[in-house]
Formats: sequence, structure tokens, C-alpha cells
Amino acid sequence: MFDNWNASSRQLLDRLRNDQRSELCRHGAEIYATEKMIEAAEVRVGWTRHGSDDHDCMGRILAKRDGTIELRLHVGVESGLIGDTGPLLPVTKKKKPDLGMGKVVLSDRYFPDDVFKWIACSSEYSRLRHNIAVSDSEPLSPKKAAAGISRQAGEMSDSVRDYRQDLDDELGECWLFNTDETEFAGKGKHEVMLRKQIVAAWGSCRGLGAEATLNRPKPGDVIFYFRAGHGVIVRAVANEFFSVPEKSVFREAGEFSRPISQLQILPESTPLTVSEIKSHSGYHIPYRQIMARILDAKATAYMDRRFRGVPIDPPKSPKAPANRSGAFFQSDPEIRVAVERAAVRVVTDEYEADNWQVKSVERENVGYDLHCTRGDDVECVEVKGSSGSDQRFIMTANEVNKAKSDSRLVLYVVTDVLTKPVLHRYVGTDLLAHFTFLPLQFQVKLRERDGR
Repeated sequence: MFDNWNASSRQLLDRLRNDQRSELCRHGAEIYATEKMIEAAEVRVGWTRHGSDDHDCMGRILAKRDGTIELRLHVGVESGLIGDTGPLLPVTKKKKPDLGMGKVVLSDRYFPDDVFKWIACSSEYSRLRHNIAVSDSEPLSPKKAAAGISRQAGEMSDSVRDYRQDLDDELGECWLFNTDETEFAGKGKHEVMLRKQIVAAWGSCRGLGAEATLNRPKPGDVIFYFRAGHGVIVRAVANEFFSVPEKSVFREAGEFSRPISQLQILPESTPLTVSEIKSHSGYHIPYRQIMARILDAKATAYMDRRFRGVPIDPPKSPKAPANRSGAFFQSDPEIRVAVERAAVRVVTDEYEADNWQVKSVERENVGYDLHCTRGDDVECVEVKGSSGSDQRFIMTANEVNKAKSDSRLVLYVVTDVLTKPVLHRYVGTDLLAHFTFLPLQFQVKLRERDGR
């Protein structure tokens, strides 16, 4: 079956078959030839159907002319292991993506240990799908197999969940940001982003939206800027500020930007190219997404090394105000938005830690910011933030009316929100007794004269 495979391909195949961690031949799985093999370059892995020579396929192994092997695995779209959220590249079939199958190209230089975890995920998914016994002592019934597939559709399998938890723990801190200069609106806009020290995006961003896309990195995560036609040009760090609506870069609908810090900019003549990263790590960086996780530790280590010694640009935006009793009204719009968003995030975390379901209604003009539920309990939460320690803030007429009329309303005032947040809670109409309300402005309307 493998006569036409070159020595490198056979060696890689042996590593897949013989490693004690591999599930390639567990649970009765077999490697078998296919009728549509091209010069015997492809074999498949699966299980013989009862009473026939046909097989149910778990994955494919393709020998490449350069000695590498392309491993294709059925893992299901629900797993999140394919595309920008996972380590496997999507497979195209008749020019359309095969959403249930992912692929990775292995070589002597790129053969991560996680390959065996990916195979384990594929094994579990395929055994449930094809009703293959989990063990000799526990064969799957059709009913149990159906339940297993339903579980796969509703949530991650055990193998996938364990693997993705490993990713979150180990490799979740590095991201690749595409400056989107293949679009007409994006030409040269990397210069604007670097000058403003931000990342920016607009449009649907593959259905996720620009705001959520830019907020994927957590504070402290590393973000590498990728410029089409050049390569990686910048290393930066995500800070505690999250994305805000702003048309200062692309000037397009649905545009958001997010401040970042600790910019290191490579000279324009020496960018870090895709081929350079791949030659040193074997990893193909996911540059086709606006914001994608870099899931290879070897690649991120090499990229970090290339930025060693590159000076850090001085901060562009003013620092958050020092802790003081004032800060009633923040004149800097960027800091003001950061205060508001930080306060909402702190209060959201507080509720979620206490097992509440939290929904943002900030844009629905209902007189409060967060709709929180836990069982039959409902709280309508208005959030106010301050960079200082004073509990002074602005309330709209709609918010005041909500406080007067709805006993479910809860007011959270978060002071020192950009340094060491302190939460102050006021329930329902009680807040009217705690605060003095001072009119700051009036709507002025010309009086109608008699007879007019």
C-alpha cells in the first residue's frame, strides 16, 4: 500500500501509527487504501462495517511530493478546532469549505505533540457518529450513538473540551491582527493605527462584528500586527481598555477601535514574513482573519525573539488619572469611554461570579445598562463609573424616572475604576434617599403666545 511513498512520508506515517499516544488503530480502527488514490498517495483511517468491506472514515493521510504528510480529520464544526479558533485549517471540497473536516501539514520540522490530541478528538467524534464501540465492554447502541451526536452538536465532546482547555491555559495569550489593507478602505491605514496606538476594524468580521473581534484578546495578551504584502510589522500588548465605536481610521459603518500599549515597530525594510515564520517553526500563521489566535508556541517564541531589542514607543494617549477625590467629569473622551466600559465590565463580572445571567441593554434606551436574571429573580442594573473616589455622576431623565418607578432597579457606582475598583450598591428607590439631585441643564422651549 505504501510502496510509492517516499522515505520521509513513510517515517511520518510510522510516527502517527506507532506512538503510544496515538489512537489511529485503537477501537478496531484500520488504515486502508481507497479506490480514488492518486499514485497511492492517500490512505484513510476508519472502521470496517459489519458484514462488509466498506469502512466508516475518521480521517485521511496524504503523502505529499515534498515528503510532508497532510493529515485530515473529521472533528465536526461544533468542536471549534477548525479555522481561526483552532489549530486545523479548513478543507475545501469543490471550492466550498468542508465545515466538518480540518487539516494540518506535518513534516520532520513540524510535528507537534498536540497531533495526538487532535486525533483523539476525531476518534471520539467519529465513533459517536458511526456507532462504534467505545470499548469492548461497552458497545454503543443506536440510541446512545444518537445521544452522543446530539451532545456533539450542543456542546464540545470530552476530548475537545480537554484539548481546548489546554489551549486556553497554555497558548491563549498571542494574537495575529490583520490591518485589513487588502480592502480599498484599508490602504495605508496601518500608519493611522500606529500613530494612534490602536487596533481598528469595521464591518461584519466574518459574522462576529468588529467590536467583539477586537475585544477577543484579554488585557495583557500579545498582539502582532500583520500587514498584507509585507508580514508582521508590530508587537503590542492589549491593555484594560476595550473597543469603542469610532470612525477615525477606515471611516466606515460599524467601525470600532481599541487602544493598545507597548508598541514595538520593526523597520519597514525588515518585516517578519510568513515564510520566515514557517521556515523556523513549521507553522502557517492565520493571517486571513482580522484577529486570530496564534496556536503554536514555537512560532510565538520565534516572533518574540525577532522583537527583542526593538524599542517600545512612548504612550500616545494620556495615562488614566491618578486616584483623587474629584474626577466628576472626565474631559478626555477616550478616558471617559474607558471609565464607562471598565465600570460595566466590573459589575458584569460581579454578577456572573454569583451565577447571574447578564444581558447588556445599554443601547436600548430602557433607563438602565444590564438586565440580570437568576431563576425568577430579575435586577435592572444601572452602572456609573468614576476614575476618582467621589460618588458623583450624571443621570439622564430616563434613568431617574426608572429609579422612581421600578423597585427592581439597582444602581452600582464603581469608584477608582481604572486603578482599584470599589463597588457601591444602591437598591431600587432607596437611591433617591442617598443622593442629592442637582439640575445641570434644562431643555428650553419658546412659549406659545395666546392666539398663536
